[in-house]
Amino acid sequence: MGRAILLLALLAAGCRTRPPDWQPWQTAFGGSFSAIPHVGVAAEGGAVIHRTERFDYVAEGEVTYQFLDDADLASDGSPGKLDAWWQLRAGIKQIFSPGHKRHLVVRYGAVFFHATGTPGLVDAAGSYFGIYGGIGFETDLNERWTAGPELRVLIVDGDASGVEIVPQFAWHLVRRF
Repeated sequence: MGRAILLLALLAAGCRTRPPDWQPWQTAFGGSFSAIPHVGVAAEGGAVIHRTERFDYVAEGEVTYQFLDDADLASDGSPGKLDAWWQLRAGIKQIFSPGHKRHLVVRYGAVFFHATGTPGLVDAAGSYFGIYGGIGFETDLNERWTAGPELRVLIVDGDASGVEIVPQFAWHLVRRF
């Protein structure tokens, strides 16, 4: 854990400033592939709320629907475990080295999800509220499109169970305006 914090601190301290010809963007909308505990898609949007020389801060929101479970992807004859997993996320995306082709991103904020059926990673179906944190890496594909992976962890408290820790993976594709 200490090494991860040190690595993040070094990355933050080593970020270059914005290039002089960089053109700012204000809003972004896109989608992502979403995995864990199951597989689905997400729609997302955000707007820049603060800029510094080394960081952009973006208020963003995302709605996720995971509708495929392991039985849908590779059936072994057993019934599926998941009926649906709906998730809402709202928070901040902090972009390191904005204006450069590749950049580290950190996301944090509040999350809500509702799982039905037998969800797998959480002990019981129901509604869960909590916080999340994630780290990702984005590459600007051109002037307006960016893509990249993210790993995040949700720490939530549910109706029928106590505190749960849920890992997630997403691959974002975003159009900036």
